[in-house]
Amino acid sequence: MIDVSILGATGMIGQRFIELLADHPWFRIKSVFASEKKRGKKYKDGAQWVLESDMPESVKELPILSISEDKPERIILSSLPSEIAFDIEEMLSKEGYFIFSNASSHRYDEFVPIVVPEVNPDHIEAVRYQGRIGFIVTNPNCSTTGLVLTLKPILNEFGIKEVIVFTMQAISGAGFPGVPSLSILDNVIPYIEKEEGKIKIETKKILGRFDEKFIPKDFKVYARSNRVMVRDGHMEVVFLKTERDASIEEFKRSFMEFKGIPQKIDLPSAPKNPIILFDEPDRPQPLFDRLRGRGMSVSVGRVKRLRKGFSPLLFFLIIP
Repeated sequence: MIDVSILGATGMIGQRFIELLADHPWFRIKSVFASEKKRGKKYKDGAQWVLESDMPESVKELPILSISEDKPERIILSSLPSEIAFDIEEMLSKEGYFIFSNASSHRYDEFVPIVVPEVNPDHIEAVRYQGRIGFIVTNPNCSTTGLVLTLKPILNEFGIKEVIVFTMQAISGAGFPGVPSLSILDNVIPYIEKEEGKIKIETKKILGRFDEKFIPKDFKVYARSNRVMVRDGHMEVVFLKTERDASIEEFKRSFMEFKGIPQKIDLPSAPKNPIILFDEPDRPQPLFDRLRGRGMSVSVGRVKRLRKGFSPLLFFLIIP
């Protein structure tokens, strides 16, 4: 077993890390870190558990540690808030720790990869150029994750000229306690700060290539983000212009047959099908589809070709 530490362990993302790793055959949660004021408390007393699942027994009695006072394991999963993540992750990586970060603080650094394992595992090569004893690897913004996963098979087979995406993002995306109830009840908020820029930059970086530097993909990306009154499960409406014409059956097949390295080597936590395709006109829906593949599959529906001979596509997707 490989021991790992979790930074920001009492927050919503930290809790997801714990949920997914609680029974993992390869990794063991050895220590949990949170704010200085919680140091010394048992995890069960210092964390307000907000997930649908029960708090795993394996972490309940772990003492909450502080990064200013205590030493973590060599491998660290970081769910620190972005405003404090930069300095802490920078310090730890220079000291030889291997950081896998959910924060946006380092995503746009020159040699820090934004990795979606099914999409761009080769970008991990970039860590060799970081000049640190350890390294930092990041994951994308939540809306970007499901988008690039569905764009990858289309890019591989048909090429992409342009992407237009409208997001309808759940309130959980704002963290806990999140959006004030009087702001979101009976309402849609048609703007999420910095979200649209993240989608544009990250999508092109992830789907680009690394050759001693990151070379972003050169297609156009347009994004508009909205916060909606859904607890979990972001929805996106995506319009694409492809380089090569193809039938709707070919586009659907590219979704259904897509597998990444995690599926090919049968990683224990990888979903069997990273993309799940629906033919029903009223699916996918967040309430029913957000936990497919243990929350790591992207559900796609209403795939349509909007103009014969030009191959713009329309589809809906759910990002858990």
